[in-house]
Amino acid sequence: LNEGYDMVIASRFMKGARCDEDDKLIKTRKLGNRTFTIIANLLFKGKLTDSINGFRGIKKEAFKKINPDAHHFGIEFQISIRAMKNKMKIFEFPTVERERVGGESTARSFKVGYQFIGLLIKEFLKR
Repeated sequence: LNEGYDMVIASRFMKGARCDEDDKLIKTRKLGNRTFTIIANLLFKGKLTDSINGFRGIKKEAFKKINPDAHHFGIEFQISIRAMKNKMKIFEFPTVERERVGGESTARSFKVGYQFIGLLIKEFLKR
């Protein structure tokens, strides 16, 4: 952020990174996250590898301009989409996601997926 970027995101999917599902045979969350990131990049001309990770920093001015109104797990995705729409400078760095201290994720893949589809449609139509 001190080097002029509007937002900095820890990516679980770039080279040198690790997702908590990497050792699992079926990687449902990873597949979903990657798919939504690819779609968002295509629709909003971005180059992100992880549009959904919540471990990020954002400048106050950028946050105000983005003015997010999504709830729950959609907030990070919406912030990423609106940053791409506003042509903000985004920096990603690889992160290593470890086992959750609190146990299993509370994000239910299909429920959150439907929320993300709704966000994509809303943001695409709101050009």
